[in-house]
Amino acid sequence: MKITGIKTNIFSSQHRNAKRNWLVLRLQTDEGIEGIGEASMLSYDPLVASLLEAWTDHYLVGKDPMAHELHWMRMHQD
Repeated sequence: MKITGIKTNIFSSQHRNAKRNWLVLRLQTDEGIEGIGEASMLSYDPLVASLLEAWTDHYLVGKDPMAHELHWMRMHQD
């Protein structure tokens, strides 16, 4: 199984006291299995989404989705 990409969606709580939106991402694999996660940086959600997409293309596409520690180390070494 290999990572093929991610899809990101930004959701707003649509509440006047809301402090942030939610950035939900779906990590996709060549076997049709998806993982779901969230990330956010208070009002910088479009920037975070574009960075996650770029990092996925650079670091994760074609890699084993189960090798979490290896991916984490590679991203933090650069």
